[in-house]
Amino acid sequence: MLKKTDYKHIFIGNERIGFSKCYHHELDEDLAEDGAQLILNIEIKSTQIPGEEIANELFEILSNSFFQDLEKDPYTRFEESLKMMNDLILEKESELKVKFLANINVIAAVVAKDTLYISQHGDAEAYLVRKRHVSLLTDGLHDSKTTSKEVFANIANGGVASGDRLVYSTSRLYRYITKMDLAKVFSDNSVAEGLSELSNLVSIDASEMMSVCAVGIVGRLSDGPIAHLNEKKGRKMKLPFADKFAGKFSDNKIVNYLTTKLNDLRFWLNKGSSKDTVLGEWRRLGRDKVLMALILVIVVLVVGIYMVRNQGQKQKYIEDLETTLEQVSEKVNEAETKGTYDKDRAAELLTEAEALAMDVLSSGYLRGSASQYLNAIEEERDYLDNVIRVEDVSLFADLFSKRSTVSALGMVPYQESLYAYEYNGLYEIMLGEVLDPLTISDDEVVVAGGYFEDQDNMVFLTDDGNVIEYDGVIFDFMDTLDGVFHEGVSVVPYSSRIYMLDPDSNQIWKYYRQRDSYSSAEGFNVDADLSDAVSMAIDGYVWVLNSDGTIVKLMSGAKENFQIQREPLTDYSGATKIYTAFESSQLYLLDSANSRVLVFNKDANTGNLVYSTQYVFDELDEIRDIYVAQDESRMYLLTEDSVYYYSY
Repeated sequence: MLKKTDYKHIFIGNERIGFSKCYHHELDEDLAEDGAQLILNIEIKSTQIPGEEIANELFEILSNSFFQDLEKDPYTRFEESLKMMNDLILEKESELKVKFLANINVIAAVVAKDTLYISQHGDAEAYLVRKRHVSLLTDGLHDSKTTSKEVFANIANGGVASGDRLVYSTSRLYRYITKMDLAKVFSDNSVAEGLSELSNLVSIDASEMMSVCAVGIVGRLSDGPIAHLNEKKGRKMKLPFADKFAGKFSDNKIVNYLTTKLNDLRFWLNKGSSKDTVLGEWRRLGRDKVLMALILVIVVLVVGIYMVRNQGQKQKYIEDLETTLEQVSEKVNEAETKGTYDKDRAAELLTEAEALAMDVLSSGYLRGSASQYLNAIEEERDYLDNVIRVEDVSLFADLFSKRSTVSALGMVPYQESLYAYEYNGLYEIMLGEVLDPLTISDDEVVVAGGYFEDQDNMVFLTDDGNVIEYDGVIFDFMDTLDGVFHEGVSVVPYSSRIYMLDPDSNQIWKYYRQRDSYSSAEGFNVDADLSDAVSMAIDGYVWVLNSDGTIVKLMSGAKENFQIQREPLTDYSGATKIYTAFESSQLYLLDSANSRVLVFNKDANTGNLVYSTQYVFDELDEIRDIYVAQDESRMYLLTEDSVYYYSY
C-alpha cells in the first residue's frame, strides 16, 4: 500500500482562455488498503461554458463515486465514476446547447493499491518518470478521429513504485521539451523544484497557459506487482498498460479501405431498384448530386490522410531534433572530460555542440531545451577560461557629481592620488573624494595621458600634436626641437623618454626629455605593421594592441616572435586597451564591448604570454580605461562618469 505522496501544481504560460485547474485528493489513510489518490487536471477552453462549475461537479462525482462501493475492485469503481462524469457532460451539453468535446483537455487518474488507473481526452497527457526514463502513459488512449462522443472513452492501468514521478499536463509537453530533458528535470530535483525548472524551459515557447501537476511517490509499497524498466532498450520505460483502443490504419490501408467501399457503393447504386431499396431514393436525387456527395467524402478523407501523414512527419522531425540534442549533450560531456588536458579539442567540441543547438533553436521546436544546452555550453566555456563574473564591484569616485557633462578618457596615478581626465578636464581623486576639476587647456583637446616617473609629473597628448605636462601645480606646454610633435593615439612615458603611438605613420615616435623641452622625434618601429594599432604599454618591451585584438611585441624597435598559450575560447577582437608595468608579471587587455578584463601571465623563460583568467563586469557599461595597483591588489576601472575598483 502506498503510504505517502508529494503533490505540487503549477500554471505555465501567459494567456489563459476559459478555465483550468488541477484537483487533488490525498490518500485517505482511514480506508487502509482502500485508500487512494485522485487527480483531475482539466482545461475548458471556452468562455461559453461555465468551466469552474462543471469542473467542480466532475471532481465531486469522481471523489464521491470512487469510494461508494469498496467491495468492487478499483478498476470497476474508476470505470463507473467515469461513466457518471460522461453522463454529466452530456447533460450539460444538452442544457447549454454547446458541444464540449472540442473544448476540453482533461486527465482523470487514480492511484489505488499500488496501481495507477488513468483516462484522458484532448491534448492532455500523463508521463511517468522513473530512474531518468520517461514513459508517455496516455499514448493512444484518445483519438480525435474516433466516433466516440464520450470525454472518457478508454482506461489504462499499470503499477507504480516508490520514487516514481507522475506528471499530468493539459497540453503536450513534448512540443516544448525533449524526453531526455523531461526525465532530467524530475529525476534531479524534488517535485516542486522539477515543476519550477520545467516552467523555466517551457515558458519560452508556451503562449497559452497550461495546467501541470506532479505527484512524487515517496512512500513504501506492498509486495504487489510494479512496472519495470526494459533494460535492453535503456531509454524507454514500458508499463503493463491495457489500451481498449486497438487497430491503427496505415495510409495504404486507409486508401484501400476507401477504394473498396466506394466500389461497393457504386455497385449498389447501379444495381439497386428505386422501388425496393433505400439507395433507390439516392438515385432519384440524381447521379450528379450523389457524385458530388461522393467527391466531398473523398476530399474529406484525403485531407484526413494528409493530416495524419503530416502529423507523422512532424513527429519524426521532432524526434530527429531530440536526437540532435542528444548529440549536443554527448559533445558537452566529452568537452568537460577533455578540457582538463586538451583545451583546444574541448573548444572544438563546444563549437560543434553550439552549432547543433542553434539549429534546433532556429527550428521553432524544443527551444527551451536548446536554450538550456546553449547555457550549458557557455558555462563550460567559462569554466575552461577560468571566467570570474564580478558582482561586487565598488564605486570609488563619482565624476558626474562634479560635472554633469563629463566624458572621461583615462586614468593616471600620481603621487598619493589617482587622476581621471577627459578632453580638457583633470579630476583628482583623493581617498575616494573627487576634487573640483582642473582645466588642462581651453583650446586643446586631450586624447591620451600617462605618468612620467622620471620627471615625477603627468604628460598629456592633444589631438593637434601638442604635449602638456602637469606637476601638480601648473600645466606647461612643452616644445620639441622639431617645432611640433607628431600626432598619435597613445603616449607612454618610460625612463627618460616618451613614446607616441602613431598608426597613421605606422610608427612609434620616441622623444628624449631634455632640460626644458624634448628632442627631435626618432622612429622606433623597424618592421611591425602598426597601421591598426589602438593602444600601447611598456615594461621594457613595447606592447602594442591592434584593433583586431592581436598583440605586437617590440624589442629595440624590432618585432619579437612570441606565442599566446592556452588562448581564451571567446574572441577578444573588441579589446581597446592594453596595460602592464615594469614591475608587473602580468599583462591586461580591456575588452570594453564585453565589459571584461583578460589577464595574461608573462613567461620570463620563453617570452610568451600564458592566458590566465578573465574578469567580467556585467554591471558596468563601456569601460574606458584600466589601472592595476599591484601593491593594493586592486583593479581600477573607468567608465564615462565614474571610477570603480575591484579587489582581487
